[in-house]
Amino acid sequence: ALYIQFAAAIHRLVPDAKLGGPSFEGTLGDVEVWPDAQGRVSFLGRFLDYLKAHHRLNDFTFFSFEHYPHIASWNDLYLEPERVRHIVQVWKDDGLPSNIPFFMTEGNMENYGKDPDIGKGVWLADYVGSMMTAGASGTFYFHYIPTPGRRGPLVMVDKDYQVVGYTSQYLVTQMISKDWVQPVDAMHHLFKASSDIADGSGNVLVTAYSVKRPDGSWAILLVNRDRDKDHSVKVAFANADTGQESFFSGSVAQTTLGQGQYEWHPDGEMGRLDPDGPPIKSSVHGGADMLYELPRASITVLSGEVGG
Repeated sequence: ALYIQFAAAIHRLVPDAKLGGPSFEGTLGDVEVWPDAQGRVSFLGRFLDYLKAHHRLNDFTFFSFEHYPHIASWNDLYLEPERVRHIVQVWKDDGLPSNIPFFMTEGNMENYGKDPDIGKGVWLADYVGSMMTAGASGTFYFHYIPTPGRRGPLVMVDKDYQVVGYTSQYLVTQMISKDWVQPVDAMHHLFKASSDIADGSGNVLVTAYSVKRPDGSWAILLVNRDRDKDHSVKVAFANADTGQESFFSGSVAQTTLGQGQYEWHPDGEMGRLDPDGPPIKSSVHGGADMLYELPRASITVLSGEVGG
């Protein structure tokens, strides 16, 4: 009722204003309230039903939320893609219409300011890849502003505001926005990807996120979440209609960030970064039998043309 009241007031002043919400704070499951007469407890489900019943769903043009998963150990990194898949499905089950875009408008790891090691970058790559593949219309990183004399999470500055290091999240953000996708205002198409590399407990150790870029090339974001071992992978593109597989062909650009390019050392108040990037870039040949090397605890982007 308050939402409808405020929507009416705002639209009297700005008729074309796009309104949405409700800006959930870091939830990993449904947001529940007391049961109504039908026993329904989902806030979002009841909110949408109320708007529909009052013929005001047109006042709700986007859905927004925050995302702050708690990562207490390296093993918690394995949970991120499933957490994203689950929460998006929850909102769909609550009745969020498919034509209403959803945005993660503020997010990071809950303990973002502690120990800016390579794990922070591993999480960020997995989060962005899984959320965008799930259909998000946008995702917005938080904590751009550094704290003088404190660790990370994006840029480390001393007490005089001089930059003393770029964290793994900073370097991975560049890889996502410049190597995986093209830095242009044009349509990208994401496709689901999977990996069969797992440990004895069933944890998927290598995750993959596939995008067809505006220039017609393809790019794969590969995250090796194995903290102890390198892995070699083959990459195949499966056509569900024809049942045929295609592969990278010709020259394939490879960009990798691992502990050979980035490592945080807990020395002193802020710690130190050595090495501190940049990601290593190389060119390899594609093909059905090509093995792409993924260092332990690393993020890799492969991009190029795909042929038969």
